[in-house]
Order: sequence, then C-alpha cells, then structure tokens
Amino acid sequence: MEASEAKPVTAPRILLGLFILGQLVFLFASNFLGFVQEYKDQIPKHWQAPIERVAPGITKQEGHVWELTQTLSRLTEMWEHGTGQAQQWMLFAPRIGKDCTFPAVELTDSQAMPQAPELWLSDNEPEDIERFFRFGNFRLRRFENNLVVDLSADDSEAKEEIDRYLKKDGDLVFAYLQWRLEQIQQRKTTRQQPHQVILLMRRYRINDPGEGEQLWEGPHTTPVARWQPGIAENPNFLPLEMYNPVTKQFESVPK
Repeated sequence: MEASEAKPVTAPRILLGLFILGQLVFLFASNFLGFVQEYKDQIPKHWQAPIERVAPGITKQEGHVWELTQTLSRLTEMWEHGTGQAQQWMLFAPRIGKDCTFPAVELTDSQAMPQAPELWLSDNEPEDIERFFRFGNFRLRRFENNLVVDLSADDSEAKEEIDRYLKKDGDLVFAYLQWRLEQIQQRKTTRQQPHQVILLMRRYRINDPGEGEQLWEGPHTTPVARWQPGIAENPNFLPLEMYNPVTKQFESVPK
C-alpha cells in the first residue's frame, strides 16, 4: 500500500492549532482562577503556611502573585465576555436566582442647557414585565446578564460591592457606556454629546408564594457608575466614577 501524502502545513491550519491551544489554556486558567476567587477566604489554617512559602502574600490577598492572579482573571473574563462563554447557573438550589436585573443609561445635559434626564432602557428589558416573549438580541442579553450587578439593600455593603465591581469590570462597563451612547445618537440623530452618562441597575425581584399580590416587585433603580465624556481622563483613575450609596455622590476610583 502506498503511504498517503502528508498535507502541507498552511497558515489557516497553524492559526487553528494556535486557537485550540489558546482555548485549552484559557479553560484551565479560567476554572483555576475562578476556584481561587471562590474559595480564597476558606483556606484551612494548616494549609496557609505551605501556600505562603510557594506564593508569598496570596492568602492575605496581596503581593505580586495575587496581583498576577487578578490581572489574569480580568483577561480571562474579557475573553469570556467577548466570545460569549461566560455562564451563570442559578436554576438549582441552593443558589436559585430571585432577582432579574437590567442595565439602563441616563443622559444628562449641562446646567447651561437644563433639560430633564433621558432614561434609555436596555433592549432586553420588556415593556410589560408580566407579559413578554423574547426573540433576538441573544448575544446582547448574554453580555448584559454578565455585566449587571445585584446590590445589597445595605448602603455600606452596596458601596463595597460597587467598588469591587468597577475595579473588576470597569473596562467592560466603560466600553458598554461608549457603545450605548453611540447607539442612542444613531437612533436620535439630534442628540448632542451629553454632560454625563450614568449607568443604572434596574432590579426586579420575584416574590415568594403568598408574599405579595404581584409576581414581580420593582423595578428598584440604583446608580452604579458615571462617565463624563467632556472631561479629560486622569491616568491615575478609572474613566468612570463610582456611585456611593452612603453619601449619594459619585467618587473617583483609583486604578
């Protein structure tokens, strides 16, 4: 029998091989880093000393190794969101989801041109929460579902949650606000550059049986971040400001 002739190595084959290897590395890194993030506060005391010898500072969430894990986590999360691979499972006990949150943006003009703020809802938020049918916008829905944050009712806890949220996903939030503003200006061509763009979280809560007359409660609207397009960026701070539920003011976030 004659040996089959080997197929030549072409650029598409090389790129496909690199993509597969990169995806395997991503899957391992994403799952491992997710495990570290989930259980970082539950490390047994008798394991802490050996771990500290290998990775100094990681049990205290400080040092070069910890900073490296945070950087890698941000990179893997950006790839997850960009390729639609991020997943959140809340259909099974004990972490059954009871909240449904949609992002929205509020546009405000300068004080020299006083006008009522414009509220722009997500294309995924139904006009009637009691009666709707989802069709289309699948990729946008997946992205926004992983972008939203459910905040605690306690203002101090909500402040810490917003701070962690923006330090973790601030780049994605900023890109989302830029895209939403561009989308709004395309839909409303007379819309000039606003003074500020505020990201809001509109949360609906599912009532327990017998808890209320309606199935849903809400929406409870909470500001999360503000972007001021006309202000130059400071390299020491994020281009977004975080909303502080305690002081009811927006504050700069150091990088």
